[in-house]
Amino acid sequence: MTTLDEWITKSVKNIIHISETAHLDVAILARKVCMLDRSTLGASSHIRLNEQQLESLEYFLTRRLQGEPIAYIVGEKDFWTLTLMVNRDTLIPRPETELLVECVLEKIDCQKKIRILDLGTGSGAIALSLGKECPRLDIVGTDISQKALAVATTNSKLNGVSNVQFISGNWLDAVPGQQFSIIACNPPYIANNDRQIETIHTRFEPQSALVSGEDGLEALRHIIPLAYEALLPGGWLILEHGYNQKPSVNNLLSDANFASITHASDLAKTARVSMGQKAQRVK
Repeated sequence: MTTLDEWITKSVKNIIHISETAHLDVAILARKVCMLDRSTLGASSHIRLNEQQLESLEYFLTRRLQGEPIAYIVGEKDFWTLTLMVNRDTLIPRPETELLVECVLEKIDCQKKIRILDLGTGSGAIALSLGKECPRLDIVGTDISQKALAVATTNSKLNGVSNVQFISGNWLDAVPGQQFSIIACNPPYIANNDRQIETIHTRFEPQSALVSGEDGLEALRHIIPLAYEALLPGGWLILEHGYNQKPSVNNLLSDANFASITHASDLAKTARVSMGQKAQRVK
């Protein structure tokens, strides 16, 4: 019988040409099938795999060899402090989106009950991370996809978050007449002719959550002026965007009368989040 260590060694060699994270991918598959956690995987390398375990591992490995993201294969993705269920109805949460969560947390007092809107919530990653960190917040997550909202609702239950409400609708159409202290959004921002959408990873994800017109800014052009109207005086719009879109987003925010426009950069020192504030009401 094959041991877990033997399977891991062989499988890493098999997928290393298609994955920069081959060792991690194989370890995640092994933990999933053998019901191990990070701390026990190393100590369990000697165990012998039964027929059912080996069959499941080989099936998952075949899917990975075809380019399917590991998160879709195992049905979950760690994000912030949460473990989120994901499937092909939702975008896989990215590490750079945790930067957006950080930016929101820097703008608020968790002890106050303020309203926050997460536009295009998908799996609920942003809304639920904020809700978990700050239980007093009143958070609304919107999405046009009913299937995505079903995933987000499941994730709220799995992670014990009760202060997030999910509403169906197209961007701000879902919350007519409502106002918020913070509006956060990770919109689609890839241009429809960008080679990035042809990568093995992204071809498995919902294109509506990735692609936004000829220049990637279609959704942002729609959202930014409407968000200004939906913010309370002094409120903030906080947006994730592409690695090369800072100047364009800066202009869109300025044209919509946002002030105090600032940006936050990822570990590569690339601006990936932009923020603008609605003016305080004049007394």
